[in-house]
Amino acid sequence: MKRNLLKTLLVAVGLAMGSNSMAKINTHTVTLDPATSNFFIDDSRITSSVVEENNESVIQFLCAGNAQNGYSFSHCNFSELLPKEIKINKLTFDIDYYNTNGGRAILTVGDASVRGTTGGSSKVTYNSTGAIFAIGSDKNNALINGAKKALADYTNKWMHITLTVNLTNKKINYTIKEKSNDNLIAETTDASFYSPDNVNNCTQIDLFGYINNSNCAKIGKVNISVEYEEAAFANYTIKY
Repeated sequence: MKRNLLKTLLVAVGLAMGSNSMAKINTHTVTLDPATSNFFIDDSRITSSVVEENNESVIQFLCAGNAQNGYSFSHCNFSELLPKEIKINKLTFDIDYYNTNGGRAILTVGDASVRGTTGGSSKVTYNSTGAIFAIGSDKNNALINGAKKALADYTNKWMHITLTVNLTNKKINYTIKEKSNDNLIAETTDASFYSPDNVNNCTQIDLFGYINNSNCAKIGKVNISVEYEEAAFANYTIKY
């Protein structure tokens, strides 16, 4: 009887120990608002300023006179606004973005630890290291994560981008719509990261410009919803 009682107790304790830690999913929201601060840092041959458009504050980017070859660079590192010392599973971005054909800009979401080094005299140019998602234009095409699209569909209009970054499986979902009428321009489900081998986090938005003396792009309010895990411990009562 005692032996059976001890065996039952050990099994019960083992089950409890294996089950007493559960992941609690929380959500944290970050807003980057041009109306309250110029949240982009201009690093290399680009200037940004807050302007009013359609009764909203937006950030307008201007390439310098010697900004050829992608040397205009501006970035927003939002890592300090994220929850600390926890596992972030997903981030969902809502971004209003305006790109011009003449401006030829590329907006990128990526990992600030391997992407977005400062520019200055080092002349940082566009590259895909640490990039998760990229939307922009060259002289003849719009480029969505490197794929060529019809240029007119993605330029000279305000677009609303909804992007979900899954850091667990390194996949992204996105929709791109015209902001004025909500017409769908593009959508993709479970696409691979642009540069998956270099990415461990998602902490930065950056913008590169290519044409001298050009208004290359504009960005409105950015909302970021962060889904993360928090350890939670359950209480068990063992009866024997």
